[in-house]
Amino acid sequence: MKKITYAFSILLTLFTSTQTIENLHGVVLAAGKSRRFNTDYSKLSAPICGLPMILHVISPLAQLDMPITLVVGYKKEIVADIITKAKVPNVFLTEQQEQLGTGHALLCAIDTLQADNIMVVNGDMPLVSTETIQALYDKHIETDATISIVTSYCVDPNIEYGRIVEHDGKTEVIEAKHFTYDIHDYPYVNAGIYLISRDFLEKHLQKVQQNSVTGEFYITDLVKIASDNNHTVATIAVPFETIHGVNTLKQLAHVEHMICNNIIESFMNQGVRFIKPDSIHLDVDVTIGKNTIIHPGVHIYNGTTIGKNCIIKPFVILDGVIVPDNTTIDAYSNLVG
Repeated sequence: MKKITYAFSILLTLFTSTQTIENLHGVVLAAGKSRRFNTDYSKLSAPICGLPMILHVISPLAQLDMPITLVVGYKKEIVADIITKAKVPNVFLTEQQEQLGTGHALLCAIDTLQADNIMVVNGDMPLVSTETIQALYDKHIETDATISIVTSYCVDPNIEYGRIVEHDGKTEVIEAKHFTYDIHDYPYVNAGIYLISRDFLEKHLQKVQQNSVTGEFYITDLVKIASDNNHTVATIAVPFETIHGVNTLKQLAHVEHMICNNIIESFMNQGVRFIKPDSIHLDVDVTIGKNTIIHPGVHIYNGTTIGKNCIIKPFVILDGVIVPDNTTIDAYSNLVG
């Protein structure tokens, strides 16, 4: 079997609509320079369990059947090529030629928007789920909010996220580099997922001022603008581990470990046994049959299908191969399709 570079078979499932949210347009911010990665490639192209990071982010939006604008900039050809090869439906690309912050990135997308409610997601959040998107939308509609944001409780001083600050009934988000309060007084961080009224955006986005220190335009300034003008700002709180972003290679390793564990847990629920699962790697486009046993140190890559009642002994590598039912693969085998 030929190796499946972009996990096409799993993408057919990931990008098939399972439900629809009416009157919603997604914007994914994917133009940043990945400075803290300290690599020559865009972090959005980095594979996580065999799937480029940007596809993990786009997947939950695509599953909710909304048009998506992808704002590209740094390494734009590589990011665009990933989208093209994956054949993600209903995606529009727009360029942020100069990376001047998230507010400027959203401004670059303004002419592509097709709905009254705009869902904005940072492109480096591969753990974002349809459940979080749906919950934010529901809260936005129920409260008739102008802007709604996802937050999370986090008092780790090493986490550099903007924080939710409320004073005298007003709400704002202060970016980590400008935050000077005690984090225990303001323990909720901004996840980087926003739902904004398009009418509000068109009236106020250009009012966002360039920060005098960084030279950037922050999308988070819209929260303060809305609150100062007595518009409803709604929030939902989710566990931090479900919105963990990726700014460094260390964070990439952490997130990939989480996603791999989720895949393994799913197979466990289907009757597959993993011995020392923390030592095992699985890509997203893998099939394993019931009653199969996977021993420590096994790596199973995209395009691999393992039948029922199989035994995969320690330190086996399977890459794009078909393993029939009732098969035993000896330890240290390396099989490539």
